[in-house]
Amino acid sequence: MPFYPEGYLLRLFFWLCEQYDTIHSFTRNLLPLQRFSTLCRSIGLGILTFVRDREEPPKVVVTRSRKLALARSAIHLLPALVSIALITINVSGYFIGSELQGKQNQDSLKLGLLQVAAKTQELLIVSSLATVIFHVLRAELMFGDGVPLGLVVSGWSFTQLSYFWSAEFWGGVASINTSSRRVWRRYFFVSLVFISGILAIMAGPAAAVLMVPRIMDWSIGGGIFWMNGSDAQLWPTYLDASYYSDFNCSDEWADIMDPRCASAGFAPLSQHYTMSWTYSDAPVEFELQDRNLRKIMHVIPSTRSQLDTWAYTAHAVTATMQDSMRSMHAKSLAYLQEHPLPPSINVPNPNFLLYSDSKRYVVQTKAPAVRTICLDQDTVDFYSGNLILRFPILEEYQAAGTIPNLFHNLTNAYNFDTLDVSQDVKANLYRRRLVQNMESLDEGMFNRTRSILTIPLSIWNHTASSIGIVLLLNKTDSNLITYPHVITCSIDARWAKARSIIETTQRQQLEHEFAQTITINPVRTELDVVGFGAPNFAPFNPPRDGSMTVIRLDPSWFEVISPLVSEVPYIMRAYGHDGDKQTTLEKILESVESVDSLTLTNLQQLISTCIADALSRCGMIQNDLPARFLTAWNKGNWAVNDTNLARTMFRNGDPKESFEKPAILNGFNTTRLVMRAYFNGYALATRGAFDVFCIIILLLHALIAVVHTIWVVFNSPETSGAWDSILELVVLTLKSPAPTDPILSNTSAGVKSFRTVGSVAWVERQLIGNSVGQGYQRRERIVFKVQGDIKDRDPDLQLEVDKAYDAI
Repeated sequence: MPFYPEGYLLRLFFWLCEQYDTIHSFTRNLLPLQRFSTLCRSIGLGILTFVRDREEPPKVVVTRSRKLALARSAIHLLPALVSIALITINVSGYFIGSELQGKQNQDSLKLGLLQVAAKTQELLIVSSLATVIFHVLRAELMFGDGVPLGLVVSGWSFTQLSYFWSAEFWGGVASINTSSRRVWRRYFFVSLVFISGILAIMAGPAAAVLMVPRIMDWSIGGGIFWMNGSDAQLWPTYLDASYYSDFNCSDEWADIMDPRCASAGFAPLSQHYTMSWTYSDAPVEFELQDRNLRKIMHVIPSTRSQLDTWAYTAHAVTATMQDSMRSMHAKSLAYLQEHPLPPSINVPNPNFLLYSDSKRYVVQTKAPAVRTICLDQDTVDFYSGNLILRFPILEEYQAAGTIPNLFHNLTNAYNFDTLDVSQDVKANLYRRRLVQNMESLDEGMFNRTRSILTIPLSIWNHTASSIGIVLLLNKTDSNLITYPHVITCSIDARWAKARSIIETTQRQQLEHEFAQTITINPVRTELDVVGFGAPNFAPFNPPRDGSMTVIRLDPSWFEVISPLVSEVPYIMRAYGHDGDKQTTLEKILESVESVDSLTLTNLQQLISTCIADALSRCGMIQNDLPARFLTAWNKGNWAVNDTNLARTMFRNGDPKESFEKPAILNGFNTTRLVMRAYFNGYALATRGAFDVFCIIILLLHALIAVVHTIWVVFNSPETSGAWDSILELVVLTLKSPAPTDPILSNTSAGVKSFRTVGSVAWVERQLIGNSVGQGYQRRERIVFKVQGDIKDRDPDLQLEVDKAYDAI
């Protein structure tokens, strides 16, 4: 026979109800059980105190007992403790990880249960506030000057927002029917109701914000390091060939392969554009990898609303030192995990942070940002030797002009300046031995593998651009007849405030190669410039706030970054670079696209990325082997074996210095940078003004609960549990005689007068007489009184403490 425990439980419940009279007669005089009954009623379990099938017994309305007062204040305990715990956790911060604790792959269920818990906390807070309001309300009804009729219902209505613009509320607020010596009590009660209403409305959102974990970036220390060079040396605003005078970049292999040389970007750029020659109207990014660094090149191409093309990438010296410190930060985390310490606010639990699936290491620095705009020239016979060309003007604080169609009717698209560049072009080609003399140009400067020539020009004094480039192209028409073509480009190079970012995951973080100074983790860049990279492709106007500093580039510097390559290294022949007397830029242009199909869009992107890559290498020479600047560790022993050292890098908030300025840099200009680590995952923490507002909401409730508990237990232990339900108030009014004051006339079908809701209500005892046999018995009952005006109540009619009233 099947067993149904539910049936037995129901039978037990009904048996206990039938035996209630016997149990109650035995326990009704036991004070602890009375306290238990009061406790059940205060926390919303009043059903357990009800009598089944029995007449209502006499009741004590007001009781003087600190223990009963404490029991009635028990409703404050749980929500106040929960609020204080939530505030403490969020203020100190608590990181959970990429997934909530518990069973895996059940975050939706866990978050749903936390929402239910937040709603429960809201209901507990509302019940707690209602207890305070009813306590003050009963005190005013029984011992005060009464309460305006519109405020009698405030204990049930304060949770409704509409109550605060209702006639009941404002009629009660406007009522001044109280004695002058107690007017402050009226204002106190109204303020209590109003504040409780705000807390009741905001308790739910506040509890949810502080209780439900959010995915956020957790600041967890980082590292502080020094670089060799001043701001002007690491991010120079004027560059010419002398910047590389301390290092020999004239060797062809060093030109192309040594990352300290500005032209070392030739190999990765050539590889990218040869293998992945794709263009888009949307911003794109791609990875470049040389012998010691993986970095992301970011491109914002020209569109119909913006003619110039921007490119920016990471500053190589910053990125290399950043990855070194990132590696030591990861080792600090591993060390602290193996050597656990007592819990501390400044040192979070490394076991939790280990579960972060996304780790970001950020350095505030500067990065090269380059924009280029090119212009097709009208038919130019440059064999005549006269080259008068138009160069676009790039204003320092303005975007290039806009036109309906990007590559049509360019003549009126933006301002340009006309320059005679004949001598500069001839001098450049003559130095390269592509022309016989300085008098004229000839077709001999082109051959089968050399159909593009680039000549850098200084146009700073004319267009305010960093540098200009003239491109001479040997095109072929449909009849296979070659003809000359000219394109001019204006280039605006800048140092922009930026964030250098290395982002790894738990399974994909690679250790820095200290011996060979290799940064294996890719480094990307975010420009910290207002309005840059807006998603609506609106023309970007460089701001005037100093976040972008213009760089002046001399043609001699351009010849350094795009040197002549007479004999191509073996590694480059796989990409088809076998020309003669060409520069690296010309080789890339010819290898990636036919000269006849070269578009301005593609040309602008290629030039911008080449110059941005070259600029990113500034400072590499004096910061060769940067690991020698990490003096907290012995060279060759890149490990963390000290708790104090680990704590300087792995801690809540910003890092501390792990070591002082290296002695090897004494006597040199230095730059100090800070790398900050951010682990992404679920966390409880205070972020922003609204979180602070939520803390204030819960803290204010906790304060009200604590103050009320202390007040009723130690100062005024006379408490009551009567009339905290609508049923009890209705029964009280039904048992009370109708008021003699005509204030309630014509109100049976509704109330429409402020005078009515402003009338004063109070509770008092009333003497009545009953005939008992041949005698006369005096009894008392409690009545609910309403009157239009009350100045002074009869103190003899106030309810007595610890007295049971049977005629209620």
